[in-house]
Amino acid sequence: MLISDIYDLEVIKKALPEGADAICIKETDSTNNMARELISQGVPHGTVILADRQTAGRGRRGNCFYSPDGGIYMSVILNAENIPYTVCAASAVCRVLRSFGVDAGIKWVNDIFIDGKKVCGILCERIGDHVIVGIGINHSVEKFPPELETVAASLPIGVPNREKTVAAVLCELFNVLDNVDDAKAYYKENMMLYGKKVNFDLNGAKKQGTVIGLGDNEELLIKTANETVAITSGMVTLCVQMNNKC
Repeated sequence: MLISDIYDLEVIKKALPEGADAICIKETDSTNNMARELISQGVPHGTVILADRQTAGRGRRGNCFYSPDGGIYMSVILNAENIPYTVCAASAVCRVLRSFGVDAGIKWVNDIFIDGKKVCGILCERIGDHVIVGIGINHSVEKFPPELETVAASLPIGVPNREKTVAAVLCELFNVLDNVDDAKAYYKENMMLYGKKVNFDLNGAKKQGTVIGLGDNEELLIKTANETVAITSGMVTLCVQMNNKC
């Protein structure tokens, strides 16, 4: 296993709970997969795995996450609690990027966007008594494959380097895990669809409504003409108005 020369272990460890470890390597198939292996071996709460690149990065519902050199790929191992981890992680990343002057927004449920394109994906997985919080950020990715050019973005030039960005995200993540109500409020305020009229599918029927917030289990709450429904997955798209009609 080749050790990364991008990250200073001591800098990263300062952002972690006492006793947690930091593992920084050049390449792995998926930091979440590596986290699973480490859980079986027994590692301290708060341990983080960082890789310079991934060969098989994963997103929700089995989607691939493009993970070349230039990105931030990390997984944090936590003792499981009844916490909305995706909401907390998204809030932490969004808040850090905004502190860097980046106009970031949260796309329900687990993505961060800038300029209409995805810059970060989050994958949280429950493994027994542990939770893995996987975070991938296109920090300084120079080129995307053609199929991603119109939907993916990298952070703008001038943001702090990868090491400083990771340290900032980890600090904020552990902060919001101790302040879940604040994380929920921040997520709602910075959710790109909040207060917007959207199209969605419900039990095979096409519906329209207005996004009014999040439920206790990270579901999207949408108010239709007749009721408020909770969406746990599926495609939700912004309703484009033309001639005052949607």
